[in-house]
Amino acid sequence: MVNAYNAHRKGHDILQAGVKAELLPPNSLALEVATDSKLKESQFKLNRKMVAGSNGLLAPIRGDERFLTLANSHFVQWARAMDNGCKGPDENILIVSSDMKPLLKEGWSWRIISGEAEKLWPQLPAFAAMAMNSHNTNQITSNELECMMQLADLYQAGMKMDEAILAVEHSSPSCKNYLQDVAYFCKMYCGGQNFPLLQCLDHFCKSSGHSLLIGEEMMNHLAFYNFKIPGQSMALTRVALAACMLSSRKHQDNISKLVYKSDFDKVKGKDTTKKFDEILHTLWAEAQDQKHEKSLAFNAFGTACVRMVLHLLQKEKAAKQDTFESFQEIVQKFQDDLSGGGVPAPPAAPPVLATSSAGSSKGVQDLVNCSSKEIALVQNSHIKVGERYIHPDHEDKIFVLSSLEDTGATFQYTPLFGNAVDLTESLDALNKWRPTKKENQSLLDQQLCIQRLPHKYELVLKDMERIEVNALLVDAYKQNLPKDDAMIGFTQHPSNVVLLTKAKKKKITLFPLGQCSAVADKDLQQVLNKGKQVLVYYNGKAYAIQPFKTWTSFQKADSGCLCPYFFVRACEDEEDSKLATTWVDHQGLKIPVLQNQGPLEAHTLLYKADHDPACARPNEAKQPPKKKAKKAQD
Repeated sequence: MVNAYNAHRKGHDILQAGVKAELLPPNSLALEVATDSKLKESQFKLNRKMVAGSNGLLAPIRGDERFLTLANSHFVQWARAMDNGCKGPDENILIVSSDMKPLLKEGWSWRIISGEAEKLWPQLPAFAAMAMNSHNTNQITSNELECMMQLADLYQAGMKMDEAILAVEHSSPSCKNYLQDVAYFCKMYCGGQNFPLLQCLDHFCKSSGHSLLIGEEMMNHLAFYNFKIPGQSMALTRVALAACMLSSRKHQDNISKLVYKSDFDKVKGKDTTKKFDEILHTLWAEAQDQKHEKSLAFNAFGTACVRMVLHLLQKEKAAKQDTFESFQEIVQKFQDDLSGGGVPAPPAAPPVLATSSAGSSKGVQDLVNCSSKEIALVQNSHIKVGERYIHPDHEDKIFVLSSLEDTGATFQYTPLFGNAVDLTESLDALNKWRPTKKENQSLLDQQLCIQRLPHKYELVLKDMERIEVNALLVDAYKQNLPKDDAMIGFTQHPSNVVLLTKAKKKKITLFPLGQCSAVADKDLQQVLNKGKQVLVYYNGKAYAIQPFKTWTSFQKADSGCLCPYFFVRACEDEEDSKLATTWVDHQGLKIPVLQNQGPLEAHTLLYKADHDPACARPNEAKQPPKKKAKKAQD
């Protein structure tokens, strides 16, 4: 739809710059009027409504039109008004200029989209209009209100709000850099998914004949300013301020210059501001009454909004508007306007704020008809029932938000001992609560804890037994060290152990040493079959010995040790073996040891049998040989 005042302003600008007919065809796009009778009637109805609200600035609809413009619409409506002898904003009749005569007589080329395309893609006209307007140099770029109307149209056509924002952004509106703020205002403060307040604002501003920009700074304040009025979103106050800015006659570079951030600060947290918002609720409820003609109601409410804002900010003289002694006088004037100037209707009763579906629809919410709880959730996005919070007055405690109602919020703290404690907080104090990932100290289930004590937990018991096995193996090794370490020597190329002194039968006993690890019962037979690992047994459980790192390079700086047991080489001829495996029992740990079964001469290489039973199940474990006690002499 076209703003009549913008159409005339654009036409005047074009005449001043000179009509350039060659620029029209590339930027002219239209849609065929629908063939469906109902849709066609709807299209003509909207256009007739637009003309009826133009105060005679636009040409009447004939009824035989075949196309609907999607681009150059303002220019076309101005040209039609000129051709039909309509008046301009200055009340003078438009006169056809010499530049316009050829265009009005012969027209120019257009690109036409089939009406069938709209059936397949209902959003096509809106997309096409925005796409054309984004590069049309003669196009008046959209202000905040027009962008909100586009967002609402796309949203109601089935788009998600985020997608609608991107679509509008592509048309390069004047507010592109702060379109997110514009969209937030549209989503939150325009009355929900049907956008009734936005429709009212649009109708009022078109009737007032202005198309000003609010500007980036003030749009941000309209969307996010905190008026410090507990439990109220101030949605209608924001809409009233927007109406005042958009319709202001005080502007610079087409940006409204009537209301500033300092004006917001003056009314912040004041009882008068709260009363102001409550009165607006009353007026809006009356304006929505079905008994009133919508166009009249919208204009009356918009006018009342402007008057109330100017009275609140004491800017009636600056705006060159009528002055009023009180809000009540403005309310009375609203009643007169609503009744068409006749006998004023009885004062409207304060509206009952019904619970809305705020928050149930992604993107769009109704903060006009919503509960205190819903407003609190919008103002405190960090608040969620069931989450944990901390408060500066209770630094050592962690609370859980157990419930949130219109009357307030309930936070619950559970001490280590005793019953839970509930703390009730007012909704306007929720901003003092901060979310936390910390959890409250709590007592664990005693039976479960007992089951997890180290001496009862299965995994720890297994590890404790492994530690015990290692300790017993070390103890056995230390208790059976040879009397003289110099008895045993080591060779390389190949590596082996050599006896350097004579040794009597069973005087050489070599114990294995290393780190023991349990062998799973299911793997034991496989380990035994391979015959490569040395096993010890404890409480019927097999443990494999992993030798300590061996010193193989025989360079002093290198790390490693020499364990004689693991240095003994195996030989194929059992007759050459000097050491045999025997099993000893050291405090319940069954250990395979290498022992000489006969006397040995010095410089004897010590071999063991190729098939060493050290990797086998022990038979009867034998104790190490004991020295015979000497008989006492008579």
